Order: sequence, then structure tokens, then C-alpha cells
Amino acid sequence: MSPPISRSPRSVVHGFAFPRTAPREGQSLQTELGTALYPLLQLLGQLLKVPLVYLELAQPGSDPHSSSKGILYRDPQGIPAGEPFNLNASPGAEQWPFHESFLLQTEQGIRLADLHLLDCHPRQLSSFEREQIDLVALSLKHILLQAQEHRQTLEQLQSQLQDSRSTAARYQQIFENAVEGIFQTTLEGKYLVANPALAHIFGYESPEDLMHNVSDIGTQIYSDPEQRAEFIQRMLREGQVVNFEHQVCCKDGRLIWISLNARTIYSDQGDPLYFEGFVTDITASRQLKERQQQLEEARRESEHRFLQLVENTQQLFWITTVYSKELIYVSPACEAIWGRSAEEAYANPQAWIRQIHPDDRWLFPTILKAQSEGKSTDVVFRIYHTDGRLIWLRERTFPIADKEGKIYRVAGIVEDITESKQLEAERRRIEQAWQQSANHFRQIFELAPNGIALVDLQGRFIQVNDAFAQIVGYTPEELKHRQQLDILHPEDVNPLLEANEALLAGKVSVSQRQIRYTHRSGQVVHVLFQATLLTDEEGQPTQFLNQVIDISARVEAEIALKESEERFRQSFEWAPIAKAMTHVDGTYLQINAAFTETLGYTLEDLKGKTVLDITHPDDIATTLENSNRLLAGQVHQCEQEQRYIHKNGQIVYAILRITLVRTAQGDPSYFLSQILDITERKQAEAALRQSELSLRGIFQQSALGISIVDHRGHYLKVNPALEEILGYSAAELTHMSFCDLTHPEDIQEDWQLFQEVLNGQRDRYHLEKRYIHRSGKVVWCRLAVSAVRDPEGKNLFIIGICEDITEEKRAKLQIQAALQEKEVLLREIHHRVKNNLQIISSLLRLQADQIKSRKYARVFKDAGSRIQAMSLIHEGLYQSNNLAAVDLKQYLHNLISNLFHSYGVNPESIRANIRAEGIRLNLDDAVLCGLIINELVTNSLKYAFPKGRSGEIEIHFSQTRKYTQLRVSDNGVGLPPNFDFKETQSLGLQLVATLTDQLQGKIQLRSKPGTTFIITFPRSEP
Repeated sequence: MSPPISRSPRSVVHGFAFPRTAPREGQSLQTELGTALYPLLQLLGQLLKVPLVYLELAQPGSDPHSSSKGILYRDPQGIPAGEPFNLNASPGAEQWPFHESFLLQTEQGIRLADLHLLDCHPRQLSSFEREQIDLVALSLKHILLQAQEHRQTLEQLQSQLQDSRSTAARYQQIFENAVEGIFQTTLEGKYLVANPALAHIFGYESPEDLMHNVSDIGTQIYSDPEQRAEFIQRMLREGQVVNFEHQVCCKDGRLIWISLNARTIYSDQGDPLYFEGFVTDITASRQLKERQQQLEEARRESEHRFLQLVENTQQLFWITTVYSKELIYVSPACEAIWGRSAEEAYANPQAWIRQIHPDDRWLFPTILKAQSEGKSTDVVFRIYHTDGRLIWLRERTFPIADKEGKIYRVAGIVEDITESKQLEAERRRIEQAWQQSANHFRQIFELAPNGIALVDLQGRFIQVNDAFAQIVGYTPEELKHRQQLDILHPEDVNPLLEANEALLAGKVSVSQRQIRYTHRSGQVVHVLFQATLLTDEEGQPTQFLNQVIDISARVEAEIALKESEERFRQSFEWAPIAKAMTHVDGTYLQINAAFTETLGYTLEDLKGKTVLDITHPDDIATTLENSNRLLAGQVHQCEQEQRYIHKNGQIVYAILRITLVRTAQGDPSYFLSQILDITERKQAEAALRQSELSLRGIFQQSALGISIVDHRGHYLKVNPALEEILGYSAAELTHMSFCDLTHPEDIQEDWQLFQEVLNGQRDRYHLEKRYIHRSGKVVWCRLAVSAVRDPEGKNLFIIGICEDITEEKRAKLQIQAALQEKEVLLREIHHRVKNNLQIISSLLRLQADQIKSRKYARVFKDAGSRIQAMSLIHEGLYQSNNLAAVDLKQYLHNLISNLFHSYGVNPESIRANIRAEGIRLNLDDAVLCGLIINELVTNSLKYAFPKGRSGEIEIHFSQTRKYTQLRVSDNGVGLPPNFDFKETQSLGLQLVATLTDQLQGKIQLRSKPGTTFIITFPRSEP
């Protein structure tokens, strides 16, 4: 036993004082230790009257003399709180004349702490003081040892908590399937969460049954409520309990023993929220002692059985003393393995060493040393059997200790592993071959130009090569463990799943199809897909091997080809001109509807016929000559005028254009013929020739352009005047249609009218349109078009007469420019008239301001208002886009605003309601109406609202088809009874009557309530 303390060498430390209150939850173990130790340091300082007591704590695993932090007691009376101190000062130094250090250590000599006593004054410790120091040191040592145990326990708990957090992702599965009960409860004792194991331990059917029936754990679960109270106290004080064993009551009344491990969960503010932990049923362990006797008997029986086993097993079992000095036991299998009987082994225990292969004998000195040290061994070596065979043995040894734990025996088991070694060699050979095969496969997998992917049975990528990743735009790492369906086109999902099911069912060995992947960029990738099923040694499917070839370019080319073929087919089928495809031997491959319409034959009719069979005999030689020229490659295309024999026997005149289509290798493939029916043109030409003599003079000498066109709009004949208008010769125009020369903006209208004439919807039409002259200039023409029909009403040809009106159009533009100049001039006149009237109005108002007589001043102001009313008319016309009409609504707003301003009327007191939407008058009517409204509104402002009376003035215009009505009213005091405005001496009302007469209108007066004038006059268009 070591003394509780001893002198300790001093070291440089930095002291700090711990708080004297108990640590809060969440504080470190160091803080809790300081709380426990500080009172003892304070007591020691006060007993010894030492101003500075410092306990320097040893850190776990640190050097005993290394510096560390500790716990400091400082007497503020002896040493001020702000004064620094240095424990490194030597005894007798100026700062510490007195400095004693004591070492606190365990019985094993492990340093726990150094206790330092320091004083600013020299002194000697008495024996009584040293006894006091010993007593305090014993208490300090006891606390430090408890803290060390507490720290170890806490570290274990923290390790458990860390392990728990690291497996949070699997918590739910563990929670549901754990054999231990898991719970969360409130502080008051109600279950928040419970797993099935907890319910089973307590005898409940389910966690829900437990939580529903148990509302107070302390009274319903605990057999002793005091144990529940102890649990609560420890949980709130320590934050956790470990292996808390107590008895609980099950649902059926049984008492069982459980072990409880729990912790307290705190809020961010440090307040306890709830408890959680694990419950283990340890009832069985409590019964362990009762079974020990049975186990002992079972052990003895087991030893007996073991002896029987080793006597009859093929493995060699032996027991020797340490260093193999004496063979205690060897099993009968010795003869089978070594070729020596057990008796020979007992007689000569060391003989077996000579049978060991020379290369393996070096192992045994090491084995003997390990056995002497009480270690187990496991070695493999070779021996020569007495029959000369080389066999492999595996020997495992283990020590046997006596009751005191001392090794006194060594036991061993020897097994013949020759066969397993041979199997191992064969396995290595197979593995090496497999590895070579795997390397070859890996090289093929990685370097293959086609995409390869290994996919598990659930459709997840296991491995893909770079080619596959490049096809779909992802990296191999991004595709790993990703579902193949994630990048598969939605329309290909079900077919691929069905193909995989067929592979799994063994219906097919290889699945091939064309599918689509969705590239990372969003584009669709077309691939040729092949899947095979890989199996294990038992033939069970393990994964799919998918191989893909990117055929996007080919698919796009095929789509483009199909689109091109479709366009060609539609162009061929619906072309307005007859078309035919024929073999180089002249037999027909395909014809379009226009061909049937032109010649009357269907493709069925032409079976067995050649081009020559329906060609006029006089034209066969020309047809053969042109065909041979095309086949010889002399020309690419031929055009000729040819006659065909219609199905009904009639002769059809046509322009034939033949093209030879060749294969990619340049070999002739087929002829493509276009047949333009010119029969009508031929007939028209004949008709024209009949009337040519009579019409030639008119046609040639006419000043108007005349043209004759067929039903397609192609020119058949034109006169010199049209040649001059369009700039083209007659020969050039006969190879053109009128659409070729019409301005693009006029083609649609002209063609629509042309079709209506052809269809008989109209006999003729007139149109002003633009032609494009050969020089590129635009020519305006006035066109008249009509159809010439035979007696049966069939169109023979269309005749068009056009007059060059380019100069007329140019003159109209000049007139429009002149009108615009006139409009600008007229607008300027209105502007100047408005300015002059405003000047006159302003002069009258200025003059009125100079006249002292109110009567005459009012006359001048009224005259100014009238002139202002006329000025506003001209201002409105100046600002308007239409100089012929006045927008009354805006004009009246301006007029009333000026009157209110002139008479100082508050618009909030007297409101003006103007209703003249959409009313427009010509200049004369607008001026007269403006003067009338000016007079009537002026009278209302003067007389209708005396003494600041408020009210409303309404001006309302309305129009019928023949008349315009103006109504001016107010809700003021009204006019006197029997008032006759026609006989009044008021200049304003006289002026109203005069202006009404000028409008050729009628005036009505209504009074009570207020005053209303209604003026109706004939409507004149602006």
C-alpha cells in the first residue's frame, strides 16, 4: 500500500477556479469534478490558513510530470484575484516563500493529481497540519478514483450513443425487430413510443395495447414504486442509467426481472423532454444459479462423451506436459495418421519428429515456445507416412491450466488435410484460370466498341463500360446502382420487362429488339438491344448481360428517308401533271391519278403493257431513240412532244419529259416520266387558227394588252401591246403563266377569281393588279378576264385584256400628295384663325378689366367668351386628324372648363355633365352649336345658382338618322312664370334664337324645375 500522498516535483500550470454550485446538465465531466473537489480545497486552505491551494489534475494517458489543468482555491484576503501566480517558482523564491507539493496516486502507482500549497510568507507544517492534509488527500483521492470510473462509464455510454446514431438509418427496422424492448416515455410515466418486443416482455399483444392500457408506469409496471422514484431521480440527476435491474408486473400478473438502460433527452435550452432506452428480460439469468449444478453434471457427462468422441474420431488427439516432456494421452487415430500405433507413441514420444518434412521442422521450436507461454497454436506441415506417402497435417494446440491458472498440460488435435490441400491446389488452379478468363472478359468489357451493361434481376445497373456510358451521356459511376428504367423511353418499358420475364422463364435464351434510351441531354437515343441471362453454378439466374449498339444515326437516316419517300410519294400521287415510273424495259411500275385522268388507264389496265403499247406509232422511233440516249448516259433528261392513245381510242397530245434514275452504284434503275397534256392547247391552237385571220388585225393592232391562256394560266398567245407592257417576247411568254409575272401580293386574289371563271361561278372579272416587268419594275394594269366556251359550255380558252395604268396611278399619287399639302395648309389656317380669335378674346378681356362700369365690362367679357367658343372650334380642328368634322365631346369639355374659369366657378359646387359620345359635326354646325352652348351655360352660371348655391348643368347631344338634338339644362332656380325668351331683351337669348334659325332648327324651353333648352336641327354629314 502506497501512502495517500507524497512530495511531487513542481511543474508549470495555469490554475483556474471552478464554480461552487452544482454543474448543470450538459456540462463536462471536468466541471462536475471541479464542483466536487473545490469544497475540499477550500476547507484545506481555511484549516491551514494557506492563501493558495491548487490541485493539478493528471490527464488520462499523459506523462505523470506533464503540465495539465487543475482546480484552484485562492483566498481573496491573502492573494488578490487579479494577481498572477507561477507554480514554477522554487521554494523560498520571492513570490512563494512557502510551496509544498503532494502527489496523489493509485495503489498501482498511477498519478492522479498533485496537490500544491503556496503562501507568500515562509512557514513550517506541523504534524497536526500534515495529518489534516492526509485526511483531505484521502478524500481527494477517493473522489478522483470515482471520477475516473465515472469517466470510463460515461465513455462507454457515449460510445453506445455514437453507435446508435451511426445506425439511425436502420433504427426503424431494428426498432420493430429488436429482441430487446425499446421505449420513449414522458417524465410523468406515460409511454410515447414502444416496440413489439417491449409489449411482448410485459405480456401485451401489441405496442398499441401496451400504450393504451398503461397510463402510469410507476403504478402499473413497477412492482416497487420506490424503484421508479429512484429511476426518475437518477435520470434527472445523471441523465442516464445503465443496467438498472428491478422487478416489473406483466399484464397477466407475472413478476419478471428486467435490466433497464435509458437516457434523458434534453431540449436545446437544457430542459429534460422525455426518457428513452432499452429493456432486457433477465428473468432467466436470475435462475442461472439454480441451473449451475445441472450444468456441472452436464459437464462431467460431456467429458465422458468427449473421451468417447476422441477415441472414435479420425482426428488425432493428444495431451502432453509442457515442452512435450511426457506424453499423457494419444488417441487411436495415431496409427492411421502417422503409421505408428499408440503404444509405439507412448514408448518413443519423440519419434514423430523424424517423420516431419525437413522444410517444415523449423516451425516446432516456435510452437514449443508458444505452448510454454500458454498460447494456442495452429500450424500446417507435412510428414512422411511410414508407408512413404507425403501427407499434409493441420495441428491445433491449446493450453490446459490448473485451478490456480498455471499451465501444466498442452492438448492438441491433428487432422489429415491432404485431400483438402489437393482440393485447394485444384481450386487455385481453377481460380487462376477463372482469373485469366475474368481478365479477358474485363478487357473485352472495357474495350468493346459497343455498349455493355451488367444489370441485376431488379433492373439496377451493376457495371457498365465506357461505350455504354457515352451512349446515354452518363458516367459509369452515375449509372451504378441506378435503375435501367430511369433512362429507358416510357414506351419501351413494358416491352423490355416482358422480354426479361421471357428470359427468366427460359422461353428464350437471347432477347433482341430495338429500344430507345433517354440521353442525359434529353435527346432520344435509338439502340439495337440484346440481353442474355447469366446464371450461377446451380443454374440460378443472377444478372442480365445487356449489349447495345447506337443506331441513332441510322434511325434518323431511315426516318429522313421515309419522310423523303413520303414527300416523293405525295408529290407523285397528287401532282397535277401525269407521272409514271417504268422499268428500263418499258413496263409500268407505278402511275399517279393525273396519269389515269389524262390517258384513262389504271395500273391494273397497264399490266403486261409497255410504254410503246400506248404510244402513237409515228412517235415510237423518237421514244426509243431518247430512251437509248438516257441508258447510254449521253443525256440526263429528254423532252419531246408525243402522242398517246387514250383508253377510249382518242389521240392525246402531250409534252413528255423522261429522266433515268440510277442506283447508288450507277446502274439504271427506272424511268421517271412526266406527261403534260397539251390536247386542249392543240385544240385551242386549231380554233385560234380558224379565227386568226379575222381577229389577227384587231389582236395585233390593239393598244390594250391581249392574252389567251389555258386553264392552267399558261399563255397561249399574246399581242405586241402585252409584249410592250411586260417586256417579254411572245415566244418567251408562251413558256410562262400569268402567275409567273404577277406581283406576289396580287397572285392569291387573281388566281381565286381565275378559278371562279373556270368553274363557271362568274363569266368575267375586273381587277387592278401589278405585273413584274422584265426589267424588274412594277407595272400597274387594269385587267378584264373572261372565258371563251364552246356551245356545250366547255372552256376553250381564257382571254385577258389589260390596260397599263401606271401613269394613272402615278397621277393619283401626285393628287394625294397635293391633297396632303392642302390639308397641311388648311390646318395652318385653322391654327392661325384660332390664334387670332384668342388674341381678340384676350384683348376684349383686357379692355373689360379697364372699364369701370360693370355693365359694359360684362358686355366685353361676354363677347370674349363668344369669340373663345369659336376659337376652340378651330383649335380642335387643328389638332384633329379629320379637318371636316369636330369631336364635340372634347370641344365641350374645353368650352365648359374655360367658362367655369372665366366666371370663377368651383367645379365641386356646380358640376357639368356632358354627354356627347360619338357626336361629330361639320365646321359650320359646330361653330353655331358652340355659340349657343356658350350663351346658355353663361346664363346658367349667372342666374341659376344665386348666393353660392350648388347644382348641375347638363349638356346632352343625340342624333337620329335625320336630326341632331341639343339639350342644355340646369337644376337651378328656373325662369319666371310666363317667360317668353323670344320677346326678351337679353342679347344672349336673342343670339341663341338667331343661331338656331341659322341651323334651320327649332327651340323649346322648359322650366320648373330648373331650366331646359331643347334645340333640334337637321343632321348634316361632316
